[in-house]
Formats: sequence, C-alpha cells, structure tokens
Amino acid sequence: MTQARSPNGLRALFATPLGVIIMLLLIGVADYGLANAVRAWKTYADKQRSERIRAEAGSLQVQPISLVIPGTADVNTSELGTRLFAGATVIIAPGAIGNIFTGPPDQVRPNTSVGLLGTEHPGLPAPRAPMGALIAKFEDDPPVLVGGATCLFTAPRDGRIVFGINDDKLD
Repeated sequence: MTQARSPNGLRALFATPLGVIIMLLLIGVADYGLANAVRAWKTYADKQRSERIRAEAGSLQVQPISLVIPGTADVNTSELGTRLFAGATVIIAPGAIGNIFTGPPDQVRPNTSVGLLGTEHPGLPAPRAPMGALIAKFEDDPPVLVGGATCLFTAPRDGRIVFGINDDKLD
C-alpha cells in the first residue's frame, strides 16, 4: 500500500512552532556559512592584490623623495612627480616658497604659502586656488591646491602625481 504525499508538507512544517524554529535555525546557519565564505574570499583577494603590488614594486625601498619645483613648472606638462600604486598614501610636505615676479624685475611680490591671495581666476590650471600656489594633479583629475601645508594624498588608482605652479603665464 502506498501512502499519499501531502502537497502541503512545507506548509505543515511551518504550521508548528518547532518547525518554524528549525527553519529559522537552518536559515541562520546558511547565512553564517555564506558570510564566512565571502569574508574568506575577500581576504584571499586582498592578499593576492597585496602580493601583486609587491611584485610590481620589486625590491623598492620606501625612501623620501625631494622635488624642487621651479616657478615655471606647468602641472599639465610637468615631469616633477612620482608613480603611485592604488591605495598608496604619500605625505606631501612643501618646503620654502620664493617670490613671484608679476611684471618687470622691480615688481617682485613675496609669495605666501598658498600663492598670491586674491588672484584666483578661471584661466588658472586650478581656478579656485591663488596664482603662484603649489598645485598637484593626479592623472587626468583636475589640479588641486597643495599650498604650503603638509597634507596626505591617497592614490585612488594606479597612476602618476605631478606638481606644478598655479600660473597661466609660465615662462
């Protein structure tokens, strides 16, 4: 004699309090297992990425880099910079800032740590920064003000950061 299967087997299981508890426990165990699997995969992927970056860097030792940025350094054509890997953080610590020549030699104006205040205009590489200020550009991103303050920069992707002077009449 064969027994007839009830089409409402799951519905019958959920109809009892014990069945609901068993199903919730099974869902919890499955969720915990999936979360651990995702965490392990992410850890493995991060380790692989770190090993790739180390392999690309070779035996590169972390060394301070000093760059002298002349007053004629154009951020759009400058080679005064360095290559960075995605996630690399660098400390930018500008040194002494000189004078700016705004006309004939008798019109030398002292430069502040952020350029000549009040000289921002749309024709500058970094329009919201004063003329003569130290600026930086990462790949094709717009130039940003560095000024005279020490700051941190974290590379959002592999690329090159270059430095220049915020001036539209470099010579």
